[in-house]
Amino acid sequence: MQQLAEAGFVPPARFAVTRERGWSATHRTLVTDLADGSNWAHWLQAPTISRNTAAVAAADWLARLQSLQVTLPDRTAHRAGDELCRQGGLLAERYPVYAARLLRVTEAAHRCLYLRGHAPVAGLVASHGDLHPENLYISAGGRLAVTAIDVDTAGMRRASYDVGYALAQLLIVSWMRTGSFQAGVCVALTFWDRWMTHGGTDARAVPAEVVRALVQSLHFELITYRTGRAGLVQRWLGIAEAMLDHGVRAALQVLTTEQDVRS
Repeated sequence: MQQLAEAGFVPPARFAVTRERGWSATHRTLVTDLADGSNWAHWLQAPTISRNTAAVAAADWLARLQSLQVTLPDRTAHRAGDELCRQGGLLAERYPVYAARLLRVTEAAHRCLYLRGHAPVAGLVASHGDLHPENLYISAGGRLAVTAIDVDTAGMRRASYDVGYALAQLLIVSWMRTGSFQAGVCVALTFWDRWMTHGGTDARAVPAEVVRALVQSLHFELITYRTGRAGLVQRWLGIAEAMLDHGVRAALQVLTTEQDVRS
C-alpha cells in the first residue's frame, strides 16, 4: 500500500486504494481509511446509464493500476495451477455426473495458463488479487472516482488475472443477488470492452482466468461452506465452457438469453 501511495494511487486521486494507517502484527490487522461511495455490486442495480458509466470507471481504474511502475511481491503462486486442479478434482469427485465436464474445463484452463508457450506476452503487472465487485467503491459526483479496499493479496501477476476474476465475480454476484445474469452480463460487457480499449494485454488468457474463478467459487460454495447449492454446478459450467470455446464477448452475449431463475 505504501508503494501504491508513493505512485499516486491514493485519494484524492481519481483512481486509488484506501490509505493505510497502521498494521498490527500481533492481531494481523490492517487499519485503513474508509472508501467513499458505494461498492460496485450496488451499482449493478442502478439505471443502465449509471451502471455502464460505473463499469467504464472500474475498467479505467484497473488499467491505471496495471500501468503503475511499481514492483510488488510476485503473487503468481497465489491460487495457482495446483490449487486449480485440486479444486476441480474435488468437485469432480463430489459431483460425478459433472466429472467429465469439470475436469475438461479445469484442464483446459490449466493448460492455457501454465503450459510452456502460454506465458504472458508483456510480463507481470500490478494486480489487486481479489477484484470482487464488493472491493471496488465508486463515488458519484462529476467524473466517478474509484477506490479499492482489501488489497492484502495485491502483487505482480499477469494482466489477465484481475480481468477474468472480475468478470466471473460480476456474473456470480448478479446471479446470487437477483436470480439472473442480466445485470452482471451488461456490466461485464461494458467493463470488458472498456478494458480492451486500453490495449487488452494478455487478453487471450482471460477466459481461462474466468474458469479459474468459477471453479474456485464452486469449491467455496460446495466443498468449503457446504451450502448444498448443487444447481450452481450446471450454470457455472455453462459459463466456463462458453468462455473456453467462444471467448469472452461471445460467451457473455450467450448469457443474455439465459432466463431468470424464478421464471
